[in-house]
Amino acid sequence: MPTSSASSSIMVAVMLAALDAVPGYRVLEIGTGTGYNAALLSYRLGAQLVTSLEIDQKVAAQARKALSDTGYGEISVITGDGALGHPAGAPYDRIIATAAVHQIPYSWVEQTRPGGRVLLPWANSYTGALVTSTITVAQAAASLPKAASCGCGSGADPWPL
Repeated sequence: MPTSSASSSIMVAVMLAALDAVPGYRVLEIGTGTGYNAALLSYRLGAQLVTSLEIDQKVAAQARKALSDTGYGEISVITGDGALGHPAGAPYDRIIATAAVHQIPYSWVEQTRPGGRVLLPWANSYTGALVTSTITVAQAAASLPKAASCGCGSGADPWPL
């Protein structure tokens, strides 16, 4: 069973517009997939400001190769659990998830700078929506309740929607 898919071009465009990433912003992408979205972010922001996180080693390796073959090899593609984010590169101005989640992992809130934005496709059993959350206070992560489990990884504490 595949662990990754490519989003439609229109969905990629809608999500990138909603992300509102401007030059100078640091972005963490959760779910590298083909690397296409990371390449678009890199084109706008510069490779040094884009980190893409992929849980599947094979998918990450394919994305690294595709990015390298197309001139975007400097993008940092990390293999790891997206629910945990990537604290080594934090804080991020923007975090974008390319796979639907049921809750926002707590780590994403902790790794987003005040005023930053977390964008994700949110889904439940009945419907789906594009959700954005703006982190408004420096202590926001510390004041949010922790829940027991996350629907998008292997154990990070989530921030319930």
